[in-house]
Amino acid sequence: MPRSDRRRNPRTSRRTAWLLIAIALPLMVAGIAVPNGLLIAAGLILAGLIGISDHR
Repeated sequence: MPRSDRRRNPRTSRRTAWLLIAIALPLMVAGIAVPNGLLIAAGLILAGLIGISDHR
């Protein structure tokens, strides 16, 4: 897949980050409350994606 040299719109990046936070936080809270390691891991992976999407 060819990579574009154009930078992404900061508003789109911010919206994506907030969406990932909105999904990751309930997963982590549910995983801690239940205790279910799979939910905690899913929340942590999505939280890591926030950092990756912010640097692109």
